[in-house]
Amino acid sequence: LQGIGQGVAKGEPFKLGVDFSPDLAEAPGEQLHAFVILALRCFGLGKETAMDGFCRVGQDGRLLEVNQAYCRMTGYSENELLNLGISDLDASETPEEMAANIQKVLAQGNHRFERKHRRKNGSGFYVEISIQHQPEMGGSFFCFLRDITERIRSENKLKKSETKYRTIM
Repeated sequence: LQGIGQGVAKGEPFKLGVDFSPDLAEAPGEQLHAFVILALRCFGLGKETAMDGFCRVGQDGRLLEVNQAYCRMTGYSENELLNLGISDLDASETPEEMAANIQKVLAQGNHRFERKHRRKNGSGFYVEISIQHQPEMGGSFFCFLRDITERIRSENKLKKSETKYRTIM
C-alpha cells in the first residue's frame, strides 16, 4: 500500500492499521487513493475529538504533532508544543529513566506508564501514557495521554488517612 500523510513522504509505504479485503487491495488506483485519504481524515478527526491528549514524537524526542486536548492539558498552544521535546514537559523522569522507557517501547512495540508533566505555568499534573512505536511512520512514537491528577490526589489522601489511622491505633 502506498499513501500520503503528515510526516510520510509521498510514495513511501506506511501501515494504516486497517485490514484490507482482497477486493480493495486490487481496486483501481483512484478508488484505493480515495480510501487512503478517507482513512487519514478519520484518524485526524479521531485524534482531534479525543478527550485524551495525543502527540506524535520523533526519535529525537521532539513533538511532531499534538491535538487540542493535549494543548488544553499543558496550557501551551500547538505551535509552542511543536517547538518542545518530551524532556521539556516531563517533570519526573531522569534521562536514564527516559532511555529505559524508550528501550522498552522499542523492544515491545508499546508501553503504558505514569508520569508527572509540567504545564506552561509551571504547575504539575499526572498523566497515564500509552505509547506505541511505529517504524513504518519514520520511527515515530504515538502517545495518548490521560490526565490522572485527581486519581493520584485521591490515592495520596487515602494513604495519608490510612497512615494517620494506623498511628492512632
